[in-house]
Amino acid sequence: MSNIRSEEQEQLESIKYWFQQNALTIVGAVLLGSAIFFGPDLYQSYKNNKIWPVSDIYSNFSVAVSRAKAMPEPGQQELAAVEDLANTLIQDHPDTHYAFLASLSLAGLNATVGDYEAARERLEWAAEQAQQEADVQLVNYRLALVEAELGVTDAALNRLSGANQHFAPLYAAARGDIHVILGQRDQAVSAYEEALVQLSGDNSAQGNTIQLKLNSLRSGAGVLSQE
Repeated sequence: MSNIRSEEQEQLESIKYWFQQNALTIVGAVLLGSAIFFGPDLYQSYKNNKIWPVSDIYSNFSVAVSRAKAMPEPGQQELAAVEDLANTLIQDHPDTHYAFLASLSLAGLNATVGDYEAARERLEWAAEQAQQEADVQLVNYRLALVEAELGVTDAALNRLSGANQHFAPLYAAARGDIHVILGQRDQAVSAYEEALVQLSGDNSAQGNTIQLKLNSLRSGAGVLSQE
């Protein structure tokens, strides 16, 4: 299953900018709406008392996550620091986008250390909170990767069946990886071909990686775990 984990890291780079832009738009819309509704004075008090403290917690959380990921093998102390800050956001501020993002980041760290059950639990919580389309698409994608790691391939493939145009290449490439693991060569080839079509000739690292996998399968050199 390690191929799926490495593919996640490679593929998420291609949507990081798009997703961040959507996240900023979401936060900006909330702030603008608050300013209009509360008025300048009340809004200033609101953002000082509500938004900025949560932002500070998330900033500290991000630093803790970066520190843990920089280590070859994060220790219990580093993991506990990340989890404590994440839990503060999730338990005390569950209706904020910061809590959603913290849950995704913590799930990623859980997956990095091989705790896929914990990762799935975090992602399932995030899935319940997701309202924006970008959030729904991203959390379903990551849940599918974690389920594939846990061997729940049918559920993973089902999650990867409905993608919008932004996530379509990611979903298709992940389906290809799962079909390779299941020994389903034809389905894997079809999924990789679909991913390349969705990328429309993009020469990114993601497209090049998918093309290499596809070439390997077409030549018969691709390794399938089941035949």
